[in-house]
Amino acid sequence: MSDPAAASRLLAALDHAGKLLDRVAAGPTVHGRRGRSAGRRTELSGGGVPAWLRVLSTPVAETADRRWQGNRTAEFAFGDLFGDRFGDFVDRRPKLLDVRDWTDGPYAYRAELLQYVRTPRCSWSPVAETAIDLPDAWWGDLRRTLGIVARARTQRTIVHQDWIDVLVPDQLGFRAPTLRATAPAHGSLHWANLTKGAPDLGPDLSAETGTEPGPDLLGWAAWGRAPIAYDAAMLYAHSLSVPELAARVRTAFPELDTADGRVAEIVVTAELLHRIAKGNHRGLDVLAPHLREQAQRLRPAGGGVPRPRKAQTTVK
Repeated sequence: MSDPAAASRLLAALDHAGKLLDRVAAGPTVHGRRGRSAGRRTELSGGGVPAWLRVLSTPVAETADRRWQGNRTAEFAFGDLFGDRFGDFVDRRPKLLDVRDWTDGPYAYRAELLQYVRTPRCSWSPVAETAIDLPDAWWGDLRRTLGIVARARTQRTIVHQDWIDVLVPDQLGFRAPTLRATAPAHGSLHWANLTKGAPDLGPDLSAETGTEPGPDLLGWAAWGRAPIAYDAAMLYAHSLSVPELAARVRTAFPELDTADGRVAEIVVTAELLHRIAKGNHRGLDVLAPHLREQAQRLRPAGGGVPRPRKAQTTVK
């Protein structure tokens, strides 16, 4: 984290949150993007089941962004959607166990206690640095999970038309597409937010569902409505430095090769190049040449833009 004062303030906030929730540190601190969040593995002061304690911070004078309510709204949206309506699937989202809010001087804080996921992440970096060997069942489970996510009911929005109308020309040099079809998405699907599998699924449930253990999806703070195939486009972009892995993503998500998928790729490419330009990233700079090459591939012939299918975008 580049700002030592902010890092120190977040560490103090984590300690305060631990006292509020009777938790003690049991692992190293991990800082989020933009220096506005930090988290670590914790345990009850008397021992017991571990949990992940995350603290967010924002100036009191500023309006908190959508990430402030992300995990709480995800708990309401998906707590019943997984399992009850889709009983043959496991909820791949860490449950939100507790929330505490407070202010200290010019800053507001939110502490979130989340279920601790024991299975290893695919990568501690959002960007794939080497090949990641994952079975076909893992990819199938990820696809099914994202299909369930797309059925949620929400008015939260990740991508706004007025924003990409500015962003796409600025970063890619051509006119932005019109967002005709949107659906709920995880919103931050990269390799640090995916685990290699869920062994606690158990052999009985695996046999019953006909699937092998699949990935847990971490980091739900940014979820909301986005262009169709947005999550697939985000995962593909974070795989570009490992061509065989990028190719595997496209195999798992053939919708990337449709007009809707092209729109999602345009949006994601512009967003990531913007983050790199602003220095608002975690190791994304390695993707810069790949993203610029992708931007050329996505550039419409004759100055036009992709024409995705028209779909219902209102919340039912």
